[in-house]
Amino acid sequence: MTTIPSSSMSGAPPATRNTDSASDEIITAPNVGAIRYTMSQGPDANWDIAIRKDGNHLRVYKPLWRNLGFGRENRPPAPPPKIAGYQYQGETIQGDVSTLSYTPEATSTPGSVAPSNDDPWANTFPFSLTNTLARTLKSSPAQSPEGIKYHHARAVGAIVEIKPDGQVNHLGTGFLATSPYDGDSNIYVVTNSHVIRANDGKSRKELWLGYENPNSDPEERIALSGRPAENAGLDYAIFRVKDEDKARAIHFHPLQSNPSGSGFIGDDIYMPNHANRSIKGISYRDSSGRNTRILQMTSDLGSKYRNQVLVHNAFNSPGTSGSPIIDSHSHNVVALNFGGIGLGRAVNILTVWTDARPQLQHET
Repeated sequence: MTTIPSSSMSGAPPATRNTDSASDEIITAPNVGAIRYTMSQGPDANWDIAIRKDGNHLRVYKPLWRNLGFGRENRPPAPPPKIAGYQYQGETIQGDVSTLSYTPEATSTPGSVAPSNDDPWANTFPFSLTNTLARTLKSSPAQSPEGIKYHHARAVGAIVEIKPDGQVNHLGTGFLATSPYDGDSNIYVVTNSHVIRANDGKSRKELWLGYENPNSDPEERIALSGRPAENAGLDYAIFRVKDEDKARAIHFHPLQSNPSGSGFIGDDIYMPNHANRSIKGISYRDSSGRNTRILQMTSDLGSKYRNQVLVHNAFNSPGTSGSPIIDSHSHNVVALNFGGIGLGRAVNILTVWTDARPQLQHET
């Protein structure tokens, strides 16, 4: 047996890997609440899974994609992992995670170990599997936490591409915003560079606002025209809303940016989004029912942007690219979500505005 260290848990014994077979990778189940494990063989070698005890049963969580910095890599099809003493029962898919279920083998009597209350990962699943439909909050009292979140989420819409034949492709999420700089009265649409990158020169792009019911058209459509302020490295694209569209945009209450920059570790946040090419959702609870929040700061975009990327546990799935990370207290945007695997990554919104300012000034 070869021991595989755990990089994500403190105080948790590692899972073990049976290397006696050249073709099969057999995993020994952990005896604690949850553990991260890296596959070493097969089509999904070097991909992580999470193994979690659920009484006598096991749950295995497989992220279906990962962020490579300038694009996503989809997890290749692979047979379910073999876990010593357990039989595979099937899988379900929710968001960007495949959940595999296992029961004890009839000839095996593994110990019954439920997730521990003090296990840091079993109680704070790496990211939220909960993405509340925005329309379910619409009837909330205006001054309730849910009502306020819904009000600010009005500025968030779906970025879509419309082909000459009328075909609609959902590309991601974007939001209406005002500049943090005095004297700038423009309204902008902010999204990721990778969301709007594909362009055949014939299609047009729009921001669909008030798109909350799959059986209804969006309330408003704002054309994304002209050349945006853009930086593929910071992964942002900012379009100026045309003067003739400003009155319609103002109706959706464009978001303001946090004047002091990004939030702080531990701050509660929420993220309106159009995940999975669908109608608007609002992620504000983690998988344990607690507020989603900022978990850490990183330098994922390079040393030039040290601690300018925040890591969060809001719902993270294809389609959430371009979503605003909003502080739950000030309701200002603190960061621009650009992806990640499991835990989300978002770049400090003032870093974005500072970098874009020369282009925006030139454009106007």
